[in-house]
Amino acid sequence: MDIRTPSTTHLTDAQRIDWLRLIRSDNVGPRTFRSLINHFGSARAALERLPDLARRGGAARPGRIRSEDDARAELAASQRLGVSLLAPDEAGYPPRLAVLDDAPAHSGEGDHAVRRMATT
Repeated sequence: MDIRTPSTTHLTDAQRIDWLRLIRSDNVGPRTFRSLINHFGSARAALERLPDLARRGGAARPGRIRSEDDARAELAASQRLGVSLLAPDEAGYPPRLAVLDDAPAHSGEGDHAVRRMATT
């Protein structure tokens, strides 16, 4: 389960990898992501149940689940750019995004992310 303080979530490195894996998996968008986290209590538990959920939902085959290696590579690449991937309720996550029902599972924070936003 994600560690919560009264006003802030703090993801461990392992939890952040699991969040990336879940949000990058087939057929998981922001609303589904939030529903899965709320229902199963953690991204890891949701990841374990995704194949069964797909089967029960009538899928001919389970969707692709993002590998741990791919998620680690994505996290490392963002860190090399000086960008921190933040979850809703983590310090630094944009408050205006956090209030949305379909808030992104991660938001980038750092000099590179700010420069990209300013130039687009």
